[in-house]
Amino acid sequence: MKNILLISIGLLLFSFFPFFLLKQDSHILIHDNLDSEFIYLHILKISGNLFSYNNSDLLLNIFNGLNTFYIHSEFSLIRILFYLFPSFWAYILNSLLIRTIGIVGICLLVRDFGKSIEIPNYLLIVVAVSYALLPVYSLYGISIMGQPILLWSFLNLKNRKRHFISYFVIFLFPFYSHFAMTAPFILITLLVYGVYVIIKKRTNSSSFIIGVGALFISYIIANFITIENFLQNNAQTHRDLWKNNYPDIESTIRLIAETILNGQYHAASIFGLPILIIALYSIFKKTSKWKTIFHFIISIVLIAFYYSTYRYITVFFEDSLHLLTTFNFNRFTFFVPFIFYLLLLTFYSDKKINRVLLYSLTWVFCLGNIYFNTELKYSTAKLILPNQSTQLLPSYNSFFSPALFNEITAFIALPQEDYRVVSLGIHPSIAQYNGFYTLDSYQNIYPLEYKFKFRKIIQAELNKNNVLKEYFDNWGSRVYLFSSELQESCYVDCPKYFSETIQELNVDVISLKQMSCKYIFSSVKIINAEQIGLELENMFEDDQSFYQIFLYKI
Repeated sequence: MKNILLISIGLLLFSFFPFFLLKQDSHILIHDNLDSEFIYLHILKISGNLFSYNNSDLLLNIFNGLNTFYIHSEFSLIRILFYLFPSFWAYILNSLLIRTIGIVGICLLVRDFGKSIEIPNYLLIVVAVSYALLPVYSLYGISIMGQPILLWSFLNLKNRKRHFISYFVIFLFPFYSHFAMTAPFILITLLVYGVYVIIKKRTNSSSFIIGVGALFISYIIANFITIENFLQNNAQTHRDLWKNNYPDIESTIRLIAETILNGQYHAASIFGLPILIIALYSIFKKTSKWKTIFHFIISIVLIAFYYSTYRYITVFFEDSLHLLTTFNFNRFTFFVPFIFYLLLLTFYSDKKINRVLLYSLTWVFCLGNIYFNTELKYSTAKLILPNQSTQLLPSYNSFFSPALFNEITAFIALPQEDYRVVSLGIHPSIAQYNGFYTLDSYQNIYPLEYKFKFRKIIQAELNKNNVLKEYFDNWGSRVYLFSSELQESCYVDCPKYFSETIQELNVDVISLKQMSCKYIFSSVKIINAEQIGLELENMFEDDQSFYQIFLYKI
């Protein structure tokens, strides 16, 4: 097993060569990543607040001052990486680290609890590496990559062995995972299983129960400030106005099927069809492990059904149990990728499953999952075919455009803290990354008062487009300077090769000015700029940037 582990980690390192060679020219996921989770850590870093745990501390870079407790995971180990390394390299090293933990977990599970698993060594390497290369959101830490080693730890406790290392892993898990994505769901699952073991198996489960308690306490410690503020802070947040539209049956059925076949994209997109084919084969043929396989399949189906119908629950209980709307209690989908891999390993302990079919579909499943990893796929393609890389996919560097925004900073020639900006047609995270103080941002949670204040600025644009209006009013985490004209085209991400213009922008410029906003960074030209009180100062463009920026002064 040691050689399998070393070879797997070696292959993982090899797969990261494109990132180490391309550096900031690598492709890095933007959606819910560079536009939010990444920039939170970067802002904490550049503002000197990575390890600030004072509830009164403000991030002046956002919204004229956003309390640091609105940024989750205050004791996350990821913050240490952002402290020690430049933000890009902190991101890459974190991704490499969590994926290494994923490989270690798979290998430990097979070594210690997979005695009946008969899988060729080369295929076990393929399985371990493909699990490690799942397209997870790496800034969620080991929320998914750590599940194998967490299961290994609890199985150790269930079997009353390896207590010290198991408790150590359990205690550290919350410090390197996302509380909202994992805590309630892992704890509920473990408690249900613990009760089942006690009642049905009638075995001594004291070590297991202590492990669950240790995990719970560790979650409290790791997220103490967030939990404390949630319990003590009576201030309303924008989540208090979250509202789900009543879903239709057709979209619900489609979502159930998509979740069963491909998982949920925040958890990790997977290519589940090959596994489902083998599972159905096993169940139909009544092979030796068909009951275990059936239970795994039922688990996936139930998770998919609950996830897809959760909106009905929130609509029904919207007034009486509003917490169901403000917190997503349907994230059991974060178990689905690992369940698929547990299914795959179970197949190899079933001697009655046709090996030609199993080996073939293992390759299809594993390579399909790696293919879903867009960061790896497009960065590798760019390295191999540098002249063929598509302009539709910006690199880390072309997205944040540091050289371009250095020009803008020099042109404005004022200390960045002395004025505020908003962005139009680009994500506010770009301006934030480059040190500007923004009135707009993508925030998971923020004061409701600020939502009302910013809504006044974009009210006229929202009234032009019901889709935008519902998007902001019923959700509102993207506090953006929306344009109804861009909504049907490039929306909030308009690259320079788009020949878009805004004919008539209707925003409350007076309110912007009252909030100390001095400039608008727009990736498209605003035709009626003068009529609404904007003056085009300059247009900035360079070969390295994904955007051209029209600098408007208020």
